[in-house]
Amino acid sequence: MDQAPSRFPLQAAEKILKAGRSLGLVMGMIQLEMEFEARLDPQRLRRSLDLLLIQHPILACRLDAQAGKSFWQWSETKEPLLLLTQSPEAFDQFRISLADPAQGPQLSACLWQRPSGASLLLKVTHEVSDAGGVKEIGMDFAGLYTRLEKEPDYTPAPNLQGSRSGWQVLQYLPRHKWPGIIFDFLKDLWANFVPRDSVTLPLPLDPGSPVTYVIRHLPAERVSSLAGYGRSRNATLNDMVISAFYRALAKQGKGDKTAALRLQTTVDLRRYMPEERAEEICNLSAMAYPFLGKELGKDFEQTLERVAAIIRFDRGRGMN
Repeated sequence: MDQAPSRFPLQAAEKILKAGRSLGLVMGMIQLEMEFEARLDPQRLRRSLDLLLIQHPILACRLDAQAGKSFWQWSETKEPLLLLTQSPEAFDQFRISLADPAQGPQLSACLWQRPSGASLLLKVTHEVSDAGGVKEIGMDFAGLYTRLEKEPDYTPAPNLQGSRSGWQVLQYLPRHKWPGIIFDFLKDLWANFVPRDSVTLPLPLDPGSPVTYVIRHLPAERVSSLAGYGRSRNATLNDMVISAFYRALAKQGKGDKTAALRLQTTVDLRRYMPEERAEEICNLSAMAYPFLGKELGKDFEQTLERVAAIIRFDRGRGMN
């Protein structure tokens, strides 16, 4: 088996996220919460997490900075990766705990064995992976857990050849599309600054206040009804959430008559990759700006019509 290197360079997105964390603009963690009807085997979960660090060596690293240069440095795991709890309060506390990329490794998990099943929460630092990458980690985690049941001595080979750079996407984009993509980027950049002011939401909380999550579970029939409403209008659930956000922003936000309605979101670039997976765990998302400007629409349907049209246009960039 090839020996994994002890040091990996930081990619461009990781440098941006590192700077954002230092400025207090990025919380820096992505989480995947899973619920199971049956209890899980803690020992097999621990072994699966250990094997994840072998399969994806970048996850075993800590973010190191020396003489003004930053890099990923392999670090031996000292603390257990899996926290066991029988308490929902402890599970909630793990959920709001922050992850420090300078400590390493870049992932941890918490298992709550409920009387009728189990809840498992996987936490990954944003510097090493975006949400799309965490989904990949979750799939590999599940694959290892399942395989170890029949092959308890299995050890995966480390992924040492996969690119972690955003440039890996460009090889799958037709070159004649590149000028259009650059032009669209410049238009988005212009829309970020003209008009100068944006409608903003008031944030009364102290920035130093502890964070928490407000979780709401929607019944399946309600989600199905919402999805049907969207389909009848050539819109997705995501389009509807953005539309609802914009209408709430217009109602509760602050800004003068010249302020624009702006929203920044992300697009997973894995959609352009074979099997929609990156070559290795990384940040492989781009920013999207479905701006409404000053044209909200008189009601929700008009807002949804505008948002859906913008999102469809953005979705059509690149490969189409």
